[in-house]
Amino acid sequence: MSRRSKFASTVTAATCAMVLAAAATPAWASAEPETLRQLEKYCTASWRNARIDMQDWQDCTQQTMVDLLSRVSRDQLTEAIANPASVERRELTRCIWCTVQRMRRARPHFSLEHPVGASDWGESDLPVSSGELRESIENDAAGLSERQQTILLHLMDGYTVGEIADNLCIEPARVSDEKYKAVKKLRRYFLAECA
Repeated sequence: MSRRSKFASTVTAATCAMVLAAAATPAWASAEPETLRQLEKYCTASWRNARIDMQDWQDCTQQTMVDLLSRVSRDQLTEAIANPASVERRELTRCIWCTVQRMRRARPHFSLEHPVGASDWGESDLPVSSGELRESIENDAAGLSERQQTILLHLMDGYTVGEIADNLCIEPARVSDEKYKAVKKLRRYFLAECA
């Protein structure tokens, strides 16, 4: 286990313990750490299977614990892990599923300020803010086509390539191609402005 994941695991367990400690009874106190470890392990396996980014696992686990505690009493958490056929396990599964769906529906953020392929072009990142970038796209300062402007603005707003393709009634491959051409034009424009 890496140092970062040990830290994240400790922080998650500590957060869950704090949530439970507010109303813990002496009988529950001895079972609490093991139950939390088992819940965290179960959640981690769920995030891995759902292909959630590892950096989001801690937040997902915390959200699931909060949701689960709103549906199941703290005394029944052990049952959620121990008995796969229990109502408590169904609630745990439901909370995990809801968290996974929330993560999948979250809009991805796309930055044109630091494009992924910038190093392939041998150029350093441009000193341009998001506001300046959006203004340049909207004012067509870089000579972008209307379609390229629309694609870049939608990407900056968090839409996926598939959603943009559906919106413009074109193939996703065409959206990616237009995006690539538009980013190259913008970089050339800003490099000329900086020179």
